[in-house]
Amino acid sequence: MDTMVDDPIQSASNGVERPFVLLWHSDGPIGDHVDWLCATDARGDATLQTWRLVDRLDAMDEGQEIDATPLPLHRSRYLDYEGPLSDGRGTVRRLAAGILLDAPIPIARGSFSIRWTSGPEAGRRQRIRVLRDDTDGWRLLCEGWSNAEG
Repeated sequence: MDTMVDDPIQSASNGVERPFVLLWHSDGPIGDHVDWLCATDARGDATLQTWRLVDRLDAMDEGQEIDATPLPLHRSRYLDYEGPLSDGRGTVRRLAAGILLDAPIPIARGSFSIRWTSGPEAGRRQRIRVLRDDTDGWRLLCEGWSNAEG
């Protein structure tokens, strides 16, 4: 199984922009949901840190929180893949995509910005904060929205 290196330099917010995608995962064994897959390198060639979400990130209002369930690392092909999954695991369809601007590698806590490049919020930036409790529960908080620069 692929693992991420817990290097102190890589673990800090290092300004490396990297891609992410939101996928609609339907007809699978655990019901329909959104998957958020984030590259762990600038080109998106390495494995993807992944969460199952109860709602779309790009549908969040400022101050809204949503549950996020960490999943095993996924292959980089899911940054571009749409279609059926093997072994009766359903189908995935791209909802939106963007760029992580200042997120740590791996994402674990704290705040970071994302720039939406496709989907209904394309051209906007969103500030996200990761909230975690002692039981490994994850929540994502939308800290705000702005128009993207450049």
